[in-house]
Amino acid sequence: MPPTFHDELWEWVKGIVSEESRPAFTSLTRSPSHGTSTGGSRTTKHPPSFEEASKSLNQSWQCSSPRPATEILPVELWRKVLRYALRLTGAQSINLNDPFESDYIQEEYPYLPPECFDDRDACRRVCLTFDALVTEIMVEYIVVFTEEDLVWIVKKLEDDILSAEYKRLGDWTTRIDFCISGSYDPDWMLRLLTLTPNLVIYTTNTGLGEYPEHPMNTCILRGLVDFHGKTLRRLDWTGLNDAPTYANLHAIAKGIPSLTTLHLRHLYGLPSPTTPQPMLVFPSLKALSLGLIPLTKPPNMTNEEYPPCWDFFLRYFAHKFQLPRIQRLDIDICPLLPDFFTTYGRKIKTFRTSARPIPLCVDDALKALPNLQTFHYISSPGLEYQIPSDQTSLQRIAILSSIEHDISAPAIPFQSSIIKPLDIMLANIINMDTEKLTEVRICDRGGFAGIFESYNLLFWHWSRGLQQKKNIKLQNKYGDLDTRYAKYGDTPPPEQPSKRYTISNQWSPNNSDHTENPLPIDIIQNEYQSDS
Repeated sequence: MPPTFHDELWEWVKGIVSEESRPAFTSLTRSPSHGTSTGGSRTTKHPPSFEEASKSLNQSWQCSSPRPATEILPVELWRKVLRYALRLTGAQSINLNDPFESDYIQEEYPYLPPECFDDRDACRRVCLTFDALVTEIMVEYIVVFTEEDLVWIVKKLEDDILSAEYKRLGDWTTRIDFCISGSYDPDWMLRLLTLTPNLVIYTTNTGLGEYPEHPMNTCILRGLVDFHGKTLRRLDWTGLNDAPTYANLHAIAKGIPSLTTLHLRHLYGLPSPTTPQPMLVFPSLKALSLGLIPLTKPPNMTNEEYPPCWDFFLRYFAHKFQLPRIQRLDIDICPLLPDFFTTYGRKIKTFRTSARPIPLCVDDALKALPNLQTFHYISSPGLEYQIPSDQTSLQRIAILSSIEHDISAPAIPFQSSIIKPLDIMLANIINMDTEKLTEVRICDRGGFAGIFESYNLLFWHWSRGLQQKKNIKLQNKYGDLDTRYAKYGDTPPPEQPSKRYTISNQWSPNNSDHTENPLPIDIIQNEYQSDS
């Protein structure tokens, strides 16, 4: 992507934070383990306020720079520049990931590169104001990978409580990602929850085995409900272990009434349908995400307690008042039973799913969503699917790959399993009976990484066809595909006759009839690197 204003401004900041312009004092830094987001400590016991730091700036500035940084730009602008460059994005991402949003807003994989800690350390040594700003930014988004990280973070936050004169360091924290896969003392996690009163997002991603080994720790659950029942807006369980039970979900629904986003990888045991259970009521929930359940069940559970799909769980939402504000449903395996869509179909505006293993399930679901505006389709290799043509309310379609990691594939299998299903779906979209559809986005990451470079002629034809016939924009992940293709105009990109891909019985921009139209493509690369 071309450099943005923030990128250029950050390069300018690095010039200011050079060796020649650093102050004489130093700062203590702990080597981060596995990318912990709070990768440094401060020289002072508590960060000074911006007003106090500005007053003492001229006295503490002992470097060759003729002007302090706060005189070059105001503190408010420095805050924005440093936050853009040094923070983990996603500290305020209450909503689920949206492929139509700018990529930098989202944070699916919060693992920092080592140089980020060097930048943080260098910026903190510029002046007292920078030290305070960077320290606040570090604790906005905390990622814990080991018990050592957890203990170190808790002690640093507790040190700040000793001084009540200023805002406490833990008050800046809005998100915690708990990623400890081994054993740990839950008391340390409870202490961390008591030190972060403004927590908005809590995610759990633990477990490295083949199946779930234990449910969520009830002590941590009580801490979330007791200490953050009024502030939490998003809860994620994405790992194998520490998944909630039905009883845990009832406690969450009752104790966290403002919860708006809930993501579940699986439930650690479902109660028997014949056993009476308290009703789940989420008064504020807008987005419900149900992931791909691990196939291997725990050895001590029956098939009834650990079902392979979400149909059994969705049965518990039989009344409209249980999810009165639901607007988005993400479910990796579309349910076979349409009862949930019959109850909540008119409320759902965003739907994300795949057509495996039965494509007809998606058709049945879409028929029950009359107000659907955005459809996120997860494309599986080799699976050809066509969206029903009567989806008149659709405004945006995003096509995502089910393969999130890097892949290596020979040319011919890649064409048949990846490119051909995409080609068929684009032909299906251009023949849909809809006037509201304005954008189709193919997220070129994971299994789709590199397709626009390797098949630029193919997608150039589809881009022109969709725009000319239906006024629909075809975009890539970054939304700059139309800009990239603008340089070609009406002239196709250079073709390579050594490799050809033939579209059969599909619309061609040069021929309104459904005839074969050979479209040359670039030579396929064996390695497709995911840019996520």
